Amino acid sequence: METLKEKLNNPFDGLKSNPQEFQKKCAEIANELFKNYCIECGEKKFALAEIEFYYFKEGEFKEKWNEKTYERNPYDSSKLFYHLSGVDICFKSELTKDKKGNKHGYGGGVLIRSMVEVNENGEYLVDSDKYYKIIIGPLTCVNMMLNACNGNSMPKIEPIIIFKRQKFTPKETYRYLRKNDFELIENEEKQKENEQLNNSKLNKDLTNI
Repeated sequence: METLKEKLNNPFDGLKSNPQEFQKKCAEIANELFKNYCIECGEKKFALAEIEFYYFKEGEFKEKWNEKTYERNPYDSSKLFYHLSGVDICFKSELTKDKKGNKHGYGGGVLIRSMVEVNENGEYLVDSDKYYKIIIGPLTCVNMMLNACNGNSMPKIEPIIIFKRQKFTPKETYRYLRKNDFELIENEEKQKENEQLNNSKLNKDLTNI
């Protein structure tokens, strides 16, 4: 079976700036990351909830979002790369920038935008108020990951089978969101009760007209 390191080694080779094929490959990687991997931070584990792809290759992939890819040289695939905007799960990269600001080489990664805490069995955890323990925002994710390690280790990517295997939903061109709003479970039930109560009240009011 192909490892994550191998999957992220040079996943876009041969695509020649083909947007459809590039998006297809991004979707495959997103699906793999959502279903089978977590970020292990000390005693805590976090499943990915929202991710965003960045990739630059000199002479190819000239879309504007590619120019936002942070340079990294050299960087091995599947490693975590920390930068000013958050942390990426890296593709194999040899990406530099010259004094004029022009990028050379290739590389990029998958930006972690949101994540949710899970237990050893890959089940989503909830707090005392029944909220899923979701962390939203790239920099918030970095802070949570590092603080969870408590200075004793560093975050790392580990295989896990996520219990709730929702299909991912494309949110933007190369941005993917786990298909789950992570809303308050208890509120969903209360909302249904309130709707039923309101409907019954409305029916009674209508009969009195």
